[in-house]
Amino acid sequence: MYSRYVDVPARGGHEQDFWIRGTRSRTEDAIRRPSGTGDALPLVMIAAMLLRGAPRVRILDFGGGMGISYVALRQALGPHATIDHTVVELPRVAAVGRSLFPDDSSIRFVSDLPPGEFDIVHTCGALQYLEDPFDGLRRLLAYKAPSVVVSMLPAGANPTYVTAQLNLRGSVVPCWMFALEDLEAELRGAGYVVRARVWSDLSLIRAYRTKGIPRSYRPERLLTLVLTDR
Repeated sequence: MYSRYVDVPARGGHEQDFWIRGTRSRTEDAIRRPSGTGDALPLVMIAAMLLRGAPRVRILDFGGGMGISYVALRQALGPHATIDHTVVELPRVAAVGRSLFPDDSSIRFVSDLPPGEFDIVHTCGALQYLEDPFDGLRRLLAYKAPSVVVSMLPAGANPTYVTAQLNLRGSVVPCWMFALEDLEAELRGAGYVVRARVWSDLSLIRAYRTKGIPRSYRPERLLTLVLTDR
């Protein structure tokens, strides 16, 4: 357990070969073999509702990997749904993502937050890896998108702190554990209302070796928050 991100003895990370190969393989499998919406279900449902009253839906997907949420959207909504999907990712991840969708003008990959307006801001399993996740969250909320999905965060009744994630081969990755009350206070301060809290089926305590962390400091599960601006 660490109080500061910079205190974690970090090395490697999400642009290492092990992570790149695994992420590419999962995305290619999803393209070849549809298997449901998975973690993208809240995003798919909100996009489907918006498309009932609008000709297109504009999505900012922060930390969207190589486009796996876009794959889920396409498979659920069909080829004729008009989607403008912008993935913000690390440069190497973004480059591989572009190679997977060479002729698809509905998805683009960038490595910095772009200007523009979006109907949905979506982030899945990404905020916990930022040096300052609350600043990252504020920058995403500053788009004032009507709908926001903050997905797959380790959060609960525990305090907010940072730890070292060790299950990426050859890497030590700083990873934040969030107090739910801290997250929701930030969201309320930006004018958003939490409409739904969705807890994953994955038990973090069983899935990860967390015995060195006191039980009261361990989030039980990954959390998804569905937000609207009113």
